[in-house]
Amino acid sequence: MAELIVVVDDDQAFRSIIKILLERRGYEVKTAPNIRSAMNLIDSISPDLFILDVMLSDGNGIDLCRELRRRIESRNTPVMVFSANDDRSTIQRSIEAGATQFLSKSQLSSRLLFGVHELLTGTAAHTG
Repeated sequence: MAELIVVVDDDQAFRSIIKILLERRGYEVKTAPNIRSAMNLIDSISPDLFILDVMLSDGNGIDLCRELRRRIESRNTPVMVFSANDDRSTIQRSIEAGATQFLSKSQLSSRLLFGVHELLTGTAAHTG
């Protein structure tokens, strides 16, 4: 059975690109445009990985990451956080919230598949 990845990003085009890239590699992908939709989705499934944008229409992915870490069901699930804003503060806040990995959107196309593989096989270290 394919590993299940939840992608949360308010940019429809970006969600679609990530979904296509991951599905071509054999992953099952569910997407959500905001935190509320993501939480509804997460309540009904048990993903193997979360990929969260920092800036969302109803909050931010860093807060969502914190919430995922508070929940028993998702406490140990890898979380990849990405953002167009890759300053030290954003990276640090993401890691402190429990993100397993941070990628800037400019790195995403080249690092996404590599990072997903690392996180799902347990070979990843915290990176920035």
